[in-house]
Amino acid sequence: MRQGWTRALVGDVAAPGARSIAIGPFGSSLKAELYAGHGIPVIRGQNIADGRQIDDTDLVFVPEEVARTFPACIVRAGDLVFPHRGAIGRVAIVGGREYLLSSSMMKLTCNPELVDPTYVFYYFRGPGKRELLTRASTVGTPGIGQPLKSLRGIPIYFPSLEQQRAIAEVLGALDDKIAANRVTESTAEELISTWYRHSVNSDAVSVPLMNALDITFGEPFGGPHFSEPGVGRPLIRIRDLKTFESQVWTTEHRPKERIIRPGDVVVGMDAEFRPTWWLGTEGLLNQRVLQASGRGFGSALALEALRAPLSRIEGYKTGTTVIHLNKSDLSREALVLPGEDALNRFERQAEPVLRHRVSLATERRALADVRDLLLPQLMSGKIRVRDAERVVEGVV
Repeated sequence: MRQGWTRALVGDVAAPGARSIAIGPFGSSLKAELYAGHGIPVIRGQNIADGRQIDDTDLVFVPEEVARTFPACIVRAGDLVFPHRGAIGRVAIVGGREYLLSSSMMKLTCNPELVDPTYVFYYFRGPGKRELLTRASTVGTPGIGQPLKSLRGIPIYFPSLEQQRAIAEVLGALDDKIAANRVTESTAEELISTWYRHSVNSDAVSVPLMNALDITFGEPFGGPHFSEPGVGRPLIRIRDLKTFESQVWTTEHRPKERIIRPGDVVVGMDAEFRPTWWLGTEGLLNQRVLQASGRGFGSALALEALRAPLSRIEGYKTGTTVIHLNKSDLSREALVLPGEDALNRFERQAEPVLRHRVSLATERRALADVRDLLLPQLMSGKIRVRDAERVVEGVV
């Protein structure tokens, strides 16, 4: 710890008052039947994502009069929120609206005379996250026993308020660029979908799926060859299709292995069948994941045309215990493709936009790597803010 930094406990930097550290209502007090179509939004674990603020997608609400019966559980601008059950280690900072904590959440209201809330947010992205994880049970659903006592007892190190704000600004610049990329990527996806819908007009044709696409199924790489990340080559498994990060690598080589590159269309074959552009680094296609490549057209059209048939397959299979996609399902389906002129026009429009969307995702991963490299260095005082600023200026 650098000279001039302070060591304290989280309980020491909380705002005065009993409600500055609190958990959500007991489960029996906030049942699902209380949810409504509007009112005060409820923060659940799925609303704490990779960004700084609450992810407002898939929110549920309770009537305001219900929320006001739990005054200690209402969070406001600047409060930090954490799961104490489930996704331990995640953290978000509340923006400009009120929320109600769910039963699996806890909050911290900081004393602004001692610490900057955004600095504390980033602290819990680094050293504080490790502290939370060490306090969590690893049996069954992860959970922190005595969550309020545990949160209060976490050590925190901080410099002057001016330095805290400078550190938060450096890291925030990277997160702002990451967030801007996400917005542009989402817009690119919407554009491609819109262009596809407009292109399948009266000249559209229906083509058997297996005649229009080359389908490659992943290989059954063996468990004995699995390795830690960085050893061998990354495997792309179903669970990686949401994060675009390969958690398992392999040292195995197989004759029919398929290498997936950014922008390729992949589909998980269990539970839900959603075509996805792979946005991670190059990796090996594992079993229960397939790749779809267009015959005479690119990945943008391949993905858009696959949405409807995969949705139909998923629809008629729903109701079984675990649904699986297989080759015979695909053989019975057809794709709706634009006529020749519309197809060429779509390709000219969509493929450059898809390439840009993929490049933005690659840049976003690089920015996150820089942020995650700088964060522990800044939080320990091992790197000065002005040196970190030079690094950020080179990538933002």
